[in-house]
Amino acid sequence: MIFAEKIVLVTGSTTGIGEACAQVFAESGAKVMVSGRHEPRGRAVVEAIRAKGGQAQFAAVDLRAAGACDRLVADTIERWGGLDILVNNAGILYTADALGTTDEQWLDTMSVNVNALFYLSRAAVKHMKAAGKGAIVNIASEWGLNGEANHVAYCASKGAVIEWWTTFSPSAAAILRAICGTSRRVSRCGAWHIPPKSRVACISWRPTSRAT
Repeated sequence: MIFAEKIVLVTGSTTGIGEACAQVFAESGAKVMVSGRHEPRGRAVVEAIRAKGGQAQFAAVDLRAAGACDRLVADTIERWGGLDILVNNAGILYTADALGTTDEQWLDTMSVNVNALFYLSRAAVKHMKAAGKGAIVNIASEWGLNGEANHVAYCASKGAVIEWWTTFSPSAAAILRAICGTSRRVSRCGAWHIPPKSRVACISWRPTSRAT
């Protein structure tokens, strides 16, 4: 198994993309920390993984809460004994144009899609650098590059993820990767001016749903 005994934290993994990531990692031999706000769904994901012989635990967390991201990383390390892979999947999406986006919607989106991703990555990298290994995967979006009507906060947040990563990644050498989910051709991403060590991988897919 390619991820045998690797310890993986997947945020927003109580449903949708995150749940699928957690299941695949577990099927590949990883020890998975499922996390999210919806405890019943999270525990159901864990039970489904265990029913197939996989290893998983659940951490209930609201990434918008002060200190929650640092606590989640620390909890994962304490309960599993380390952290090899962080998948920053949790995300919020509101349907509204610029004039229709409320202050609360904007701040909520940035809190989960940008702030939490930074706090989680910063905490994880401290451990990974000390361990001399690790990987971080950020679920970005083609909308962060090209935009999409009536999703102004989400597009801005994903654009921030892509641009921020180019400055954060040198701090963690070559252990970091970002994934840009898109429904268009991979070649659309060929013009990104990103340093080789922090190259963004662009995968042609159509995301199913989000969970926080």
